[in-house]
Amino acid sequence: MRIPTGLALAGTLLTLSGCAQGPGYYAPPRPYGEYGAAEADAVCSGARARALEQRLSRAVYERRINPYTADRIHARIDGLENRQARECAERDWGAIRGLSHDYDGVSDWIAREAHW
Repeated sequence: MRIPTGLALAGTLLTLSGCAQGPGYYAPPRPYGEYGAAEADAVCSGARARALEQRLSRAVYERRINPYTADRIHARIDGLENRQARECAERDWGAIRGLSHDYDGVSDWIAREAHW
C-alpha cells in the first residue's frame, strides 16, 4: 500500500507536535526554574561575592565596620568563593542554592554591623 507523501508528512508532523506538547519528558529538567537559573548564574559568575566585597570595602571606608570585623567577614566571603568554585564546577544545584542563602547571610551580617 502506498501512502501519499503529503499525508505521511502531515502524520509525522502531528506526531512530533504531540510529543513537543507533552509533560516535558523529553526536555532536561531545569535546576531552579526561571528565577533560580538567574540566581545560580549570579553565584557561579562570582557576581554575588564581588558585590559583597565591594559593599564591605565601602563600609570600612566609611568607618561603619571596624577592620577586625571586616577581616572576619572577608574571610567568610573567601570561604564561600572556594565552595562556589567547587560546587559550580560540579553543577550541584542544591549546593549552589545553599551558597546563595549563605551569601544572603553575609549580606545581612554586613548590614547589621554597618547599621544600614
